[in-house]
Amino acid sequence: MDKPKEKNMKINVASIRQATFLSEFSLDRESGQSIQDYLAKEIERRIDLVRENIISASENKEKNTPLFFSLPEFFWNIKWNTLKNKDELYQLTDYMMHHLSDAQESLMNSLPENEVGKIILLAGTVVVLVETSKDGVFEPLNYCLISNNFKKKNDGRFERSMWPKRTTSQIDFGLRDKVTNNGFIFTFTDGLTVEVLNKTQHVGEHDNNMNYGFSIDNNIIDDCPFSINLCLDYETVKPGERNDELIESSSKIDFLLACGMSLSPNYKYPPSVRFAVRNDGMRNGKVECFSIKDRHLFQQVPQKELNTRLSMVELTL
Repeated sequence: MDKPKEKNMKINVASIRQATFLSEFSLDRESGQSIQDYLAKEIERRIDLVRENIISASENKEKNTPLFFSLPEFFWNIKWNTLKNKDELYQLTDYMMHHLSDAQESLMNSLPENEVGKIILLAGTVVVLVETSKDGVFEPLNYCLISNNFKKKNDGRFERSMWPKRTTSQIDFGLRDKVTNNGFIFTFTDGLTVEVLNKTQHVGEHDNNMNYGFSIDNNIIDDCPFSINLCLDYETVKPGERNDELIESSSKIDFLLACGMSLSPNYKYPPSVRFAVRNDGMRNGKVECFSIKDRHLFQQVPQKELNTRLSMVELTL
């Protein structure tokens, strides 16, 4: 007797197209407004935008089909020249590290699975700076928070992962002043000039009932493992080099969340990858999806435009 054919799995991938290189979404900071109040309002504006578009995407798909929702690199960042001094730079890092994950937790709580289906949010990135032991020299932490609305821990919060970028670009903080032996010099505003390291050793983290582990849960949707490259890492990190940071190394969808990095026909994907999705914040923003054949880009997959900034594609794995 012939074996029954396995049922093909369907997923949706929706993406917000947004320019992020100059933090184009940000409003100007009001006179006398504290940096904390400004950051709180900017995070809230972005959360509202993401919620509105996730709901729109969920209304245009089958409820039982899981939805990956992607944002571009630097989506959560404000304009660096908004900062007035080094103390505000420290405050920005502290605020984002403590409040952004809570904001995304609230977002997921506002999108119940029984109403919108399963959502996996690949939330673009936020980049902050952590000062090293050398005064004025900072290590960047440019990371993607990965949230969901269906897998909770014992404390009632949703499980989440953090995927950091390893390689810093000379345009990650605007236009650099000069190159140093270990990185780049950037001037944010008068009196605020920093040196940023061009390499980091940050690793992925996952928060579940076992507390923090150093492998992200990239198989949170059964049989649909995914992988992420953050901009320049697509070019500098070898395929498979960070597999020890993934619970499942055989990715089926590879996401490139970027600001100025194109998909390359010469890039050799791991054998398991079926699709490549790019969400890039350079210029006006660009979202695209390709099928993979023989480990290389094959054909562009048409997307459905749901509004002026939201597109979605259904993929069969």
